[in-house]
Order: sequence, then C-alpha cells, then structure tokens
Amino acid sequence: MLTTLFDDRHVVDLDGTEVHLIHVGPAHRVADVVVHVPSEVTLFTGHVVFHECTPMGWAGSHGQFFGAIETIIDLLPSAIAPGHGPVCGVEALQAEKAHFQHVHDESRACFNEGLTAQDAAKRSQLGDFGEWKAPVRLALNVECADRESAMSRRTRPGIYRRSSTPSTTWRRPEVLPSSTECARPVPPLILRAFAGTGNERRREG
Repeated sequence: MLTTLFDDRHVVDLDGTEVHLIHVGPAHRVADVVVHVPSEVTLFTGHVVFHECTPMGWAGSHGQFFGAIETIIDLLPSAIAPGHGPVCGVEALQAEKAHFQHVHDESRACFNEGLTAQDAAKRSQLGDFGEWKAPVRLALNVECADRESAMSRRTRPGIYRRSSTPSTTWRRPEVLPSSTECARPVPPLILRAFAGTGNERRREG
C-alpha cells in the first residue's frame, strides 16, 4: 500500500540496509522508479531496462529515456535486474540507448521526407537489433520519435493520436508477443504499420 510520495529521491531503511528509490521518468511510464541498493551495488530497474528484447517508451521521449539510462549508469551498478530479460550489467544499458538512437535517427529521416509515423514504421529497419525479442515494438518507438517531432509540429498525425473517427477495439492477435512481454494489447493501426516488414511474427522466447 502506498504510504509515501516523493518527487526525485527517497531513502528507506530495510532492516539495516539502505535502499534508494530514484524517480527517472517519464521513460517507459511517467512514474518510472528504480531501486538502488548501494551496499550490494545492485539496481532494480523495472521497465526502464529491457535486456535482449526491444524496449518501448509509452510515456517519455527518446531524450527522456536517454536521461533515465544515464542516471542509472552514473550509479555504477555491478548487477542490474531489468524489467524484461536476464540479470545484466551496464552493457545492456548501452545497447538499449543505442537502440533508441537508431530508431530516432531512422524515424527523423522519414519525418524529414514528410512521412507519417505509420509509414515511417513500415520503412524503418531494426538493423543490429533485429534479433531482439518483441520486434513489433519498433512501431511504438517510432511513434515515440513522432511525439518529439510533434512538440514543434502539432499537425503531424501520430500512430494513435485521437481523432474524430472512433477507433477499432484493441485486441491481441496471434502475431503479438506473449502476455509476459507485452504490457497491453497493441492497437490494430500499429500492427498494420508493422505488417510486411518481416519481423511481425517473431515471438517471445
């Protein structure tokens, strides 16, 4: 049960072990918090870190995700318990940051040509990250890049920006990752954006 609210950092004592709660959002979610145990040089990151599977930014921009990753790296953890994937080290953070930078660069190139987020998702390639689990999340991260672009240009339609036309009910089709790796059903429009790229049927391990 929630009993304490904090804005940036909060320290608690768990039977003599000092534990630091650090707000790093918005990245995956607005209220992203990592749990740092300095005496154990260990960090629990929740869904800020995805190891060996495609990350996704529901709430934050790529720039905000970069900031969250840098905050975690600055803590110098020896062991990281990610929100998805096996226990890892800071190399997983560097790989995640490289993934977002890759998607950001590809997306911006498409946006500069006048493409919508949906068309950019169709064209974008995963490159060196194509073997990661849940590649369907590429479309979500392209939309994340579109949100950054839309901060200065509000006229560009995002993948699931609201319109006057009622949207189709979201359902989880067979092409999606398993429920253990997908936080919520992916909108049909995202699936259509990703269809035909050759990656949409790769499932979680």
